[in-house]
Amino acid sequence: MLYDSAIKGFDTNFWKAIVGTPTVTGSANAQVLQFNVQSAASYLLLGFADVEFALTIPTTPTAGHSRQFGLISPAQLNAGAVFPDGGIYFDITGTAFTIKVYDNAGAVHSKTLTWSAGYTNALTLFRFRWEADQIFVYINGVIVASFAHADPNIAGGPVDIPFEELPIYINNGVADNMTLSWIQVKRAASFV
Repeated sequence: MLYDSAIKGFDTNFWKAIVGTPTVTGSANAQVLQFNVQSAASYLLLGFADVEFALTIPTTPTAGHSRQFGLISPAQLNAGAVFPDGGIYFDITGTAFTIKVYDNAGAVHSKTLTWSAGYTNALTLFRFRWEADQIFVYINGVIVASFAHADPNIAGGPVDIPFEELPIYINNGVADNMTLSWIQVKRAASFV
């Protein structure tokens, strides 16, 4: 599946606006979805998929910033409670840039990522490959983190890979113009 902003714009059959309504900016094949203190989630739910976000984030992570994009229910983030469906998403909170994985028991597994100057105000490809027993995380084609399934038969070993379908979620809590060019989903085990 390819969600191309130049073709689909802000398609309300695909997206549910959560905070504000993202707008379409640009022209012709350069149209993008712009998030400025706005968020949206897909009606579509994905399970075990290779998901890539083509985003332009205008500034480096800075105090007071809040941005999230990936697969998670927005109610989980807003309520501060983790549902048993889990989640996988990139998170910018202040100066911290992380990838977070919530397992189906509600435990969070987080890895700090390094923000490169080349990501600032440039089209950047943020991707994760979610499989039944592992998750690989890439930025611009370079692997930057991974998570492996912990054997639940080992005493105290958490199941750290979510296994329920999840919506696509994008949030920019900053008053600037974060833009989405496309989302590409490959090898999804399920679409709901």
